[in-house]
Amino acid sequence: MLEAKLIVGDMAFSIGTEFVKNKEDIEKMNSKKGSDKAKQDCEIKAFKRLAPKIKARFPKLPIIAAGDALYSKASVLDVCKENSWKYIIRFKKGTIPSLFEDFEEIVELENETPIPGYELARNMEYKGHKMNIVRYKEKEDEKAKKKSKKKKSLVILLLMTLMNLH
Repeated sequence: MLEAKLIVGDMAFSIGTEFVKNKEDIEKMNSKKGSDKAKQDCEIKAFKRLAPKIKARFPKLPIIAAGDALYSKASVLDVCKENSWKYIIRFKKGTIPSLFEDFEEIVELENETPIPGYELARNMEYKGHKMNIVRYKEKEDEKAKKKSKKKKSLVILLLMTLMNLH
């Protein structure tokens, strides 16, 4: 099930629900080979069905679509653009390799934020979509480093519509 929520302060209200019910895709999910891809296809298709319903019900509501790395696809960005929605989507190294490589090159040359632990590249372009990409890297505590042999650090990478970022 895909759920759209309206967030107001610390309250969340359901404004739309779309069931993931694509029979063929669900059958693929149950097979070993296509389970991840089929799951993604089901959720993306549900998003594409839900978006016009939300736009019809709330045509003037300013919406920011938020999603995990599954939603970092051109087709999702197209839906957001068609509906004049902004987005904040989790982004992983393998989801859009060319965009990730461009981001890595840009922040290596010039990180566009002076805030420690953050990297920012503005006006990145992917298949006709302009966006900002932000990465946060949490510094590992020295005491924790000595206690643990495994390196554990938090890295968050986000695709964001062009918004004023300081």
